[in-house]
Amino acid sequence: MIIFITTSKSNDVQQRYLRNAETLNIPVILRGNGVYQYGELQSGDFPLYVLADDAVCRGVNCDESDLISHSEVIRFTQQYGKWIVL
Repeated sequence: MIIFITTSKSNDVQQRYLRNAETLNIPVILRGNGVYQYGELQSGDFPLYVLADDAVCRGVNCDESDLISHSEVIRFTQQYGKWIVL
């Protein structure tokens, strides 16, 4: 499973999924306005990735190692099969 975060602000549902992500080591991908949460989620105990194009468009500075391309997102969805968009 993969968790996509697309909103700029956290909510209760997102927090619940992120707790599961920490427990189960589920990858979290920030895309769209979700990249604005990068600073808050960077310290989480789950694999965190940021769609590079969205980070650049929105002026969000991210660690180079956390940035991924659209083709890598496709690879993740093929590898994990299921995803949730928040």
